[in-house]
Amino acid sequence: MRLRHKFFIVLALFSSVPLLVLLFGVVEQLEREVTARTDAEMHGTLDKMAGEINLILNNQKAIANGLARVPAVRHFANEAMNRLSTEQQESYLRSADELQQFFLNYQHSVPGIQALRFIGVDGKTLVKVKEGKPIEAFNIDDRTGRLFVADQSNRRFFKDALKEGSSVVMSDFELGQVSQEADFCPAMVRYSVSIKDEVDNLEGVLVVNMWGTRLDATIEAALGGYPAKAYIVELDKQGLRDGIYLYHRDSKMRFANQVGSDFKFSNTLNETEWQQIHATSNYDSLFRDDGRMLFYRKLSPYPDRDTQWLLVIEADSNTIYAPINKMRHSIWLLLAILLFISLLVAVWASGRLTSPVHKLAEIIRRYADGDRKVHYEESVSSRDEVSRAGKAFNYLVEKLETTEKEREQAVHAACQSERLAALGQLAAGIGHEINNPLMNIM
Repeated sequence: MRLRHKFFIVLALFSSVPLLVLLFGVVEQLEREVTARTDAEMHGTLDKMAGEINLILNNQKAIANGLARVPAVRHFANEAMNRLSTEQQESYLRSADELQQFFLNYQHSVPGIQALRFIGVDGKTLVKVKEGKPIEAFNIDDRTGRLFVADQSNRRFFKDALKEGSSVVMSDFELGQVSQEADFCPAMVRYSVSIKDEVDNLEGVLVVNMWGTRLDATIEAALGGYPAKAYIVELDKQGLRDGIYLYHRDSKMRFANQVGSDFKFSNTLNETEWQQIHATSNYDSLFRDDGRMLFYRKLSPYPDRDTQWLLVIEADSNTIYAPINKMRHSIWLLLAILLFISLLVAVWASGRLTSPVHKLAEIIRRYADGDRKVHYEESVSSRDEVSRAGKAFNYLVEKLETTEKEREQAVHAACQSERLAALGQLAAGIGHEINNPLMNIM
């Protein structure tokens, strides 16, 4: 592995490891804390929302229950039960006028009331006030001869009132509609109270229609400008209303069962998720892969049936985790910048470090190839290891040169000795050769 690669790896590790620890340790822990805090805040908001809705519904029930005990209502109920004679007819009409005037005055004092009506035991609406105006009775009851506004005997809220006795019966939260052919009115809730005499005989039913705008305002106010959406969804496993929006910021999404649309909260989830919500006892959270964070709580507005309301707050994970995502992106960007800088530093540093090494290696190669004049040029300002290696090379060269000179001298001396010895041997041979003839002569 080349030196620059080693430098890059070392620098990258030193610069990236702390950032990766920050990213996968601190930031992930921070994200978990944000999730837990958001979950607690959303469920706190849902609890507040549920408390305010219960307060509104109980107040509206109390209004309906109180109206059923008003003398004008009880007096008319008694008159409605009497058989009509000429004198009783006049008394009935006076009582009806008095009740109608009371309804008008009361509705003006309580703007949240959409309509007030008194229904006889046979289901005929005898007196009705709607949106601050009296509704004239044009229909004639063949049995009693009395005028009535409409026949409500087949309506669910009337039948439920007859079953429940003296308690206040709350109807479905739905769009109002006078008849099947008429246009829908804004959303409302009907409260029906049976009117009975002293011996508990049924005399009629009082119905109070309350606008749903207070519920809408409560839901919108509960968020307090928080970047989220809130819904009220009905839970009714056995009915067609299961999953419909009772409240949605877009009014076109509401009451799909009445307007014939497919806009249901249940349609935005898969079957498993919807069953999970049904199985939840009170409240829970659901974090979907598409980024939707759903916090929900159940509310039981109907004491007489299993139908529940699901209060939902939907938040976008990108919004909730925006600061964390921004921090995460900043860390990744910083990491990329540091890696790039590490690469540049590694290239520069390896160049600064390897250049003298390459220079020394080239000097050694030239010397090995026979260039005995080459030497490492020492720098006064350089005190690094490469400079020390260069000095050691110069010292080695000097020692080699000295040794080479001494070797040459030794070789020369040996050669001289060999020549002298050879000369001595030659002289001895010549002397011997001369001595032999002389000895013979002598």
